[in-house]
Formats: sequence, C-alpha cells, structure tokens
Amino acid sequence: MLTFALKTGHVGVSRRMALVLASAAAIQQAIAADVGDPAGQAANASSRGGDLEEVVVSGHYEFLSVDTSGATNLPLPIEKVPQSISLVSEDFIKAADLKTLGDIAEYTPGALNAGNQEGFGTIIKLRGFSSLQSIDGLNVGTLSGTSYEPDYAIIDRLEVVKGPSSVIYGVSSAGGLVNFVTKSATRTTPSYVSVQGGSWNTYRVEGQIAGALDPAKTLRGIGVVVRDQGDSFMTDVSHANTVVYGGINWSGIDSLSAYLHGGYELHVRTSFDGVPTLEDGSPAPLPRSFLIGSKEMEVRTNVYHAEGDLTWHANSMLDLSIKGNYRLVKTNGIAPYSFGLDPEGNIGLAIQDFTGGLTEKDYGIGVAGVYHFDELGLANSFVSAAAMYQDGVSDAAGGQAIFSGPYAGPDPDNPYVGSVNVSAGQAGVEKAFNSAVPTGPKTFTDLDLRTLTLSIQSVIQVTDHLLLLGGASYAKPRITQVENGDYQDFSSGSQISYRGGLTYEMAHGTNAYVSFSQSFNPQTWTNVNNHVLPPILGEQYEVGVKYRSPDGRLLLTTAVFQITQKNQGQFDTQIDGLDRYRAVGELKHKGIELEGIGRLSRQWQLNVGYAYLDPKVSKDSDPINVGRTEIFLPKQTASLFSTYTLEDGLLHGLSFGAGARYVGPEKTAYDGSTRDIAGYLVLDATAGYSFGSTSVQLNAHNLLDRHYFINNYGTLFYGNAVGEPVNWAITLRHDF
Repeated sequence: MLTFALKTGHVGVSRRMALVLASAAAIQQAIAADVGDPAGQAANASSRGGDLEEVVVSGHYEFLSVDTSGATNLPLPIEKVPQSISLVSEDFIKAADLKTLGDIAEYTPGALNAGNQEGFGTIIKLRGFSSLQSIDGLNVGTLSGTSYEPDYAIIDRLEVVKGPSSVIYGVSSAGGLVNFVTKSATRTTPSYVSVQGGSWNTYRVEGQIAGALDPAKTLRGIGVVVRDQGDSFMTDVSHANTVVYGGINWSGIDSLSAYLHGGYELHVRTSFDGVPTLEDGSPAPLPRSFLIGSKEMEVRTNVYHAEGDLTWHANSMLDLSIKGNYRLVKTNGIAPYSFGLDPEGNIGLAIQDFTGGLTEKDYGIGVAGVYHFDELGLANSFVSAAAMYQDGVSDAAGGQAIFSGPYAGPDPDNPYVGSVNVSAGQAGVEKAFNSAVPTGPKTFTDLDLRTLTLSIQSVIQVTDHLLLLGGASYAKPRITQVENGDYQDFSSGSQISYRGGLTYEMAHGTNAYVSFSQSFNPQTWTNVNNHVLPPILGEQYEVGVKYRSPDGRLLLTTAVFQITQKNQGQFDTQIDGLDRYRAVGELKHKGIELEGIGRLSRQWQLNVGYAYLDPKVSKDSDPINVGRTEIFLPKQTASLFSTYTLEDGLLHGLSFGAGARYVGPEKTAYDGSTRDIAGYLVLDATAGYSFGSTSVQLNAHNLLDRHYFINNYGTLFYGNAVGEPVNWAITLRHDF
C-alpha cells in the first residue's frame, strides 16, 4: 500500500522540517554578543593580566585565535565563563577545507550534522536538541529555520554556545546556538587571493582586501568577493554561489569604536531532499550518484544583510554599546521530494512550489552596558544589563504540483502526490517529477515575531579564586500568523528565566565551574484539536573544568551536563493535508564532552573532541516510551584534526595533517522494529607548502570512501541524505 504525504509548510522547507527541528519554529532572542566589536577590538581584561598580542605567522594556521570573547555579554575570558563554548576559527575552517555547518559540526563535540533539507542549508543539533543561529550576537532566522547558509569567507569565527541560555539570549533553544561572527578590518586582517579546484568540476575564486583608509589608521576597510560553483557526486546536481561583502571599522577616539558590515549573496542549487528507506530501515538499493529529483528544479536565494555596532568606553567603570543587524532573504524555485519506498521499489513523489516566493526579513537592535566595581573595592566584579528588540517577518506564497499521466498517484483525492518505480532509473524519476505542473492552490502565509528582552547579569569575585555569577531575563514574544486570510496568535505570554554559576580557579589558567541555566521557547505547531502547543521549557545543570595555556593558544574543556526539556513538539499525524504535532512530556539528556583546541607547539595545531550523549524520554503521554532512548541521535561522536608545519631545514614551509570524524549508530524506532542507521568513521588528510607569501594546499576527504548516511528529518519515511564519497581539492593562495 502506497502511503502519501503533503508538505503544507508556510516557510522554509515546510512544517515537515519539524520532524528534525521539533522546536525549529520556536524563537530565540539574542542580546549583544559582547560589549565590544566582533573582531575583539574592545577591551576585554582578563585574569591573565590583559589582552594578548595577536601574532601572525605566514604559512601557519591558528586553530584558536587570541580573541575568545564569547557570545555571553560578559567581559570574561572564555576559561572563566561557567558554560561550554566551542570556538571555530576561520583558520581551522580553511585548514580542514570545511564547506558547510554540517562539516563543522562533525569536528565539534556535542554537535550533530542533521542534514540539508531540500538544499536550503545544513542543520545541526547541539546536545541532542535543535540549535538556533545568530549573527554578531543578534539572532536571525528564528521563524523559518535555515533557508540558506552563509559563505564562510565572510565569517571570522563561529561560537558554538551549548545549553539553555535564555538569560543571555532571551528566548532560546535548550540545545544552544551558533553565533556567526562577521569579519572585521583589523591591523592583522590579510589581503589575499585564492583559487581552488577539486572533484566534480568544482572551482572557487576568493579574494580579500583589507587595510587602513586614512593616514592615522583609525579607519580600516575590508572587502571580500567569492565565486564558487561546481557539480556533485550525484548526477545532475550543481551549485553556483556569488558573494560580495564589505565593512569598515573605526577607532578614531580612544573611548569610541564602531563597525559597519554588509553584503550580498546569491545561492543557486539543485534541490535534493534525500532517499527514502525501505519500511524496515534498509537503505534503498541505489547507487550514491542516483538523484531523486530533476536537474530542471532549482532553488535560488538572494541575501542582503548588514551588521553594525557602536561601543563607548565611558570611563574606567562603565562600558556601553548599541548594535543592530538586518537581513533580507528572498527564495524562489521548485523543491521536489520523495517518500515511502515500498518493497516493490515504488516511491511517492511531491513538489514544494516556491515560485510564489519566500521572503524572510529580520532586524534587531540591542543596547548593553557593563558597570565594573573595581574602584569600589570589588576587583574583577561587575554588573551587565541589556535590552533588545527584534522583529522577524516571514512571508510565503507556496503550494504543491499536480502529477499527470502514468505518474499520477493512486489516490484521486490527492492529485498533488505522484508515484514512480525506481527501476525506471534516474531518467524515469526525473521524467516523473517533470510531469508535475505547479498549479496547486497557493498558500499565503505571513508570520511575524516581535520580541522584547530585558536581561541582567552580575559577577562578583568572592575571593581571589572564586567568582559567583547570577542573572535573570524577562522575555515577551508576540507571534502572529495570517494564513490565507485566517489570523492566529501564537503568543504564549512572558517568561522569566534564571542563570547561576560558580567558577573556582584551581591553578593559574585552570578553572572548575558549576552552573544552572534555563530556556524558554514558544512554539507555533498545533495539535489535532488545532490548539497551539505550550512553550518549550528547558533547564540544565552543568559542571566542568577549563584550562587555558599561558600563551592563550590552547584551550582544554571538560563538561558534564543534564538537560531537561518539556513540551517539545513532535510530529503526530496529518489532518486535511496539514501536519499536526503533540507535545512530548519530558526529555532528559545527560552527557559528557571533552575538547582540546589550539596549538601544542608553534608548529603543531590540534582540534580534538569526544561526546557521549544519553538521551531519554522521561515523561510522555504514551507510557510505553518512558525510559526509552530517543531515536535518531547517536550516543557517541568523536573527532580529531591536527596539522604540523616544518619551520627548519630543507623542507621548511612543508605542512601535513590528518583528520577523523566518528558518528555512532542511531536508533530509528523506539521498539527496535527498524534497522539502526549505521555509524561511520571518515578519514581526511591535508598537505601544503608555503614559500614566501604564496602557499599551496591539498585536502582529501573520506579517504577510505566510506558509504554513510545522514538522516534529514528524524524519520525513515522521507529517508536519508548520502554522505560524500572520496573527494579532493587543491588551493593556491597568495597574500599581499
């Protein structure tokens, strides 16, 4: 019997996305990432005795940058923040030749690559829960999930903040978020041009220019241009990206600094949504290159964005800042997908029609202040207060397509669902998709989020070695939707969240901590009675130890945590073609994370991590699920990437390195009735040579050509994406 499904989502890749991002419609509100600028130009005094000087060595990568101001709104060095934060520098991304957030997640403990739905952009989970995103400390895309992925040529670093953080970000996810820090123009920002070519006819040209714009060098500028295009290991799949980015940084007065960044990106790609499995979870008997889709069906995204900040160091006690961001994302195109592979090889077909356009607009403004108590006799103590307002709008005009001829589905009441047998080959599947005419009724949706967040945090140094942190936030979100003229209010009232922690310096550079934090996350999903699900509530207890080397270039972190989350929406059924959800009573995730990043010596760089996760259903309306391990979450992940550069002898300038990524098996049914998704170990390698200001670098991925799968939606019904086979890229770069 052929089953069917209709996508009925109003934004992004539809409400079906919730099968992986059960709380993706939930929102977060971020306040200023730090009281300085994203390049770390603001003062950030630390217990190590002040700022460290940035050292630039030609031909070397620095996996851990000196600037480690995390997205915490706390003027504390990262080793004294009672929370696990993974830092991913631009250098590491380039050294490992990582292209997507999913690639980065596989080298970040506690993060999981959760797929790329319909080619809109990779999604990750943190500590087993959905993650959210922010740019320079202000959240983006909270209404629509991930509709595109920024090019990493414009990103200075990523700050992967783990665990509930509503006191810091207002409304947030229990899993955490990824803060994208945009590039600034600093005295160490290089000018360069690079050319890359690789497998599947891919090539990339990237240029960056940076420098002072005035004789006094108080005004600096940066410009970035990228062209990236190529094919794929999958037949008829291609992409083409164009990026233009620019920014200015100003520090003309000792007490004032400011920046303004902005840019445009165009992303065009063939839409692909994964391969359904057989009912028992067995992979489809198809080659990796098999595209379930059509080369005629593309998704095109235009992105316009701007970020700015003004910081005033009023005096030795008071710092003030105001920052804002704006993002406009316009997407259109056709996104085909399949589902329900049966033993005879038949699959259901459907099309998400975005030709009417999907427009997402986010803007936010945050004001923050830090008052230091040092001159009042409380050394290294302060209070931080912030207020932020954000407005996010998502307008969509979407629909489905009617399948005709031999590919029409077996149910005449559902003309938007087709069918084809995979034995027809890729050409047959493409012909079936092309037979569909996108004339289905359009759904017009206008979803609007307005959020006000007020936050206060304080750190008191109780003794020379003991810091006490306390904080609270008030968040009041307003979420409204107009769908085909029908108005709904998803607002769930205001929420006060709390945070507390202790940090004890056991030895110079070594700090132990314990912390408690909460999260609050409204939902827009409705149940079978058309009632809005209650907000997601989360809380976390975490203990850990951090070590920072005297030169600041090595950071070691151990964290043990327990997160409890209530009311998470989970797909339930369909009624009249609309997805319905139910609130899971309570989920409890326990785990441990180990991470080391930085350099062991001047020549030796290291990024290593391990995570163990025990995700359980602790309360549920279906008692049979209580105590069971959550599905589609691996219990263990691990990674290692290391490079070594020769600085002396005849081979000086030669570098080489290797990497390994491990993801454990994932259960796919609570009762064990379907096969697990097999775990996998992928090996990578790199080699390079620098001569003067020129370098050449070779990267190889999946050296053993491991055949592996990544689940896209937290269900076997829509299936899995296929991991890339062995591939390579060579990059030639010249610095000016």
